[in-house]
Amino acid sequence: MKLDEKALEAARHSLDDGAVTPHSDGPWVQDVIELLNGSLATELVCILRYKRHYFTARGRESPA
Repeated sequence: MKLDEKALEAARHSLDDGAVTPHSDGPWVQDVIELLNGSLATELVCILRYKRHYFTARGRESPA
């Protein structure tokens, strides 16, 4: 099995370009990015809240 060095190099360069490239210039790109970032932030807060409750609970009778 041979690795395609050109394809690997192209993939490396496309990662350096970032998620939004010059080809993704639709009319709602910024709005979509803001919505996705808001959703991600909400999920991260939920995970942190869940972990806090998990680590502070001491059993079924816990007031937490």
